[in-house]
Amino acid sequence: MSHLARIAIVRLGGCTVAWLLIVVGVSAQPSAADALPHAYMVLLLPADVAAPPGVERRLTQIADYTELFFHHWMAQWAYPPANKQWFVRESSGAVRVITVRGDRPVASGYYDKSGFQGAVVDQAVRENQIPRNRHLWWIWVYLGENHKPFLDFRGGGNVQRGGDATAGYLALPGDVRSDVEMAAGFHRTLLLKGDMHEFGHAFGLPHIGPQIKKPTLGNSLMGPVNDAFASKMGPADQRVYLDPASAAWIWKHPIFTRESADREHIPTV
Repeated sequence: MSHLARIAIVRLGGCTVAWLLIVVGVSAQPSAADALPHAYMVLLLPADVAAPPGVERRLTQIADYTELFFHHWMAQWAYPPANKQWFVRESSGAVRVITVRGDRPVASGYYDKSGFQGAVVDQAVRENQIPRNRHLWWIWVYLGENHKPFLDFRGGGNVQRGGDATAGYLALPGDVRSDVEMAAGFHRTLLLKGDMHEFGHAFGLPHIGPQIKKPTLGNSLMGPVNDAFASKMGPADQRVYLDPASAAWIWKHPIFTRESADREHIPTV
């Protein structure tokens, strides 16, 4: 187990917050005795597509941003998570990226639409000897620089079975930065809000829209896409928040509690 300390300057909901992160890294391969779920980053490649450069760095930035976002807003609504870092990481603190290579070429069209998630998770588990502890799987589909990007984003899950989210990996120059709002600048180009929205579904979260009549916090993570929100409220508000109902819903998810008690109980609101 490794320890890595770093300062993160976070801009969330219009406020700038400084966090001291002590990464007590989840090892790259949790022990078989660890029967609790973790979150895994998966890069899916067709048989004839090479991985783009910088994948580990980009997905580590997204993992950092996601953990900070959930921690901040869950604590904001008085549902602070006991576990603040849940992505499996290397000893360096970088997120572990599991590469799954498909058996079909990109031209087959098989990877253009969702529907392969179960097979991808099965292959990741089999090839990496990962215990089936009902984890969360964030699957990033890269179809190469000469193919249209994967845009059939999907997500689903609950505390009983774990969950998965599928998003397109866009090999664009730029950084995911904790001091930039989720729907601003490069984050908007990268579709970061859509990516994290689907990961919210992997926790079991439903769609919950923002307070349109009193938009004090911007768009909600589980609310509409950026363009739909902007059409109602204008493009200036680029903030995104986690609503209090969502925070309450996932507070006792074993990813956050690191306990298995009440795992078979699906919360209701």
